Amino acid sequence: MNRKITLFFLLILITSAGCSKYSKETGMKELYSEAFAFYQDESYYRAQTRFEELIERDPLNKFAVQAELHLAEILFIKENYDESIIHYNEYLRLNPKAVEYEYILYRIGMCHFNMMRTYDRDQTQTSLALEKFREYLDKFPDGQYIEEVCGGTDIALQRLLESEFNVGMFYYNMEKYSSAVTRFNNIIKRFTQGEQLERSYYILAKSLDNLLLGDELMELVEKYAAKYPNGQYKEDMNKIVQTYI
Repeated sequence: MNRKITLFFLLILITSAGCSKYSKETGMKELYSEAFAFYQDESYYRAQTRFEELIERDPLNKFAVQAELHLAEILFIKENYDESIIHYNEYLRLNPKAVEYEYILYRIGMCHFNMMRTYDRDQTQTSLALEKFREYLDKFPDGQYIEEVCGGTDIALQRLLESEFNVGMFYYNMEKYSSAVTRFNNIIKRFTQGEQLERSYYILAKSLDNLLLGDELMELVEKYAAKYPNGQYKEDMNKIVQTYI
């Protein structure tokens, strides 16, 4: 008799466990469908709260994993780029072979790009944007977003050049010529084009002249002439170098 009762309760427990698992999966699916419907209708606040609930309930569930991507998109749309990056990365961590990898890499780069600051402020986000754009170009040289990535890369490089030039000019105007030389040397080594690039050669030449570094100045003038044979600072550069000939 006792054995029959034990088996009976064991059967109930097994059945209950099975129903509980099925119910939970069904609940996740229904919640995801509801969230996605709000997402498609651009009801982003409602969609966000439901996607967040999915992740909170069971972060490893397949619907919660997919919710990470949609949540990243909502946060991108809301210009909350820092948190958007977190969810894009979490989606890739949980789904490393994601078919959306190219798109996500592009979007992460754009998150950093959209957080870039003016040339006179910290350029961490600019550097991070360049890092992601270069990763994209390396992995997807014929990618779907190549035009946007190349455009973003050009803008980010120009921003970094402007920042370096601004710091270099600060040192030059303060007559801290050694520091100015370091900055302008960095510019001409790092950048191949940009609005302030040619002028960087000229300010670098004047800084070297103030430090009486004739050999380095002569070498710089030769590089300038090769890069800018008809450059706007050609005559000025030749005048500076005359005293060392």
